[in-house]
Amino acid sequence: MEQQPAKRGIFNPKIVAFVCNWCSSASGDLVGPIRAPYRGVPRILRVLCSGRIMADNVLEAMEMGSDGVFVAGCDSYECNYRDGNFIAKRRMHFAKNLLKFAGFDPGRVEISLGFLQLISDPLEQFRKKILKLGPLGQAETENFTPEDVREKLMMARKVTQDPEIGWMVGKENQLTEIGNTYDLKISQQEFDEMIIDKIKHKYRLYAVLGKIDKIPMTIPEIAKQSNFPEPEVFNLIQELEHSGMVNEAGLSGRYFQYIQA
Repeated sequence: MEQQPAKRGIFNPKIVAFVCNWCSSASGDLVGPIRAPYRGVPRILRVLCSGRIMADNVLEAMEMGSDGVFVAGCDSYECNYRDGNFIAKRRMHFAKNLLKFAGFDPGRVEISLGFLQLISDPLEQFRKKILKLGPLGQAETENFTPEDVREKLMMARKVTQDPEIGWMVGKENQLTEIGNTYDLKISQQEFDEMIIDKIKHKYRLYAVLGKIDKIPMTIPEIAKQSNFPEPEVFNLIQELEHSGMVNEAGLSGRYFQYIQA
């Protein structure tokens, strides 16, 4: 991500902006020229529809060094692909919830529908917000080491790639707006609570799995490194073992050791 060289002591945020190709001619026209360093303007990535942006794309951008991610889509009911902008809005809501649980400020992700110009107010306001937050992992509510940031983003990306999570995010509109086969719906609040509970469970699951990806450990050792209670680690290991993601790796004293399959 090319940025204009900043003076020592001055934070120049690295921002990635995914911009819909159809929402304005300015979006497409400036993608080429914007490659030249220009203070205050992020790396622009033009996409055919904002609905193609997944939560994993957001986390990948952060993993590559971005301090914030901005998504610009068409105005309400004006999407060239019917409802791509609403899909993007739901996915970014999911990304915010996941980032919040991982310990990052959810304000590092923003979506704007009806984006008219690349240097319009929404993008400039987002840049100022990131300026206040500071580099990724260094906001007042974050305070992470670079290694913490890397590990947390890696775990969060595994959650976004989980098939069960993908199914739930994809079914949000049907569950909350359309209804199932029996015309039964759930409220947006109920869905949010359900997806947050699932995020928490999957994040812990992959956090435990990450501890034993190379070196076998016992349940007490995993609990100590992950800061999870031993009974919870035991249940998570049982679930991972049942799904074939973990194998036993012999005994260490009176405890079994486990390693990623």
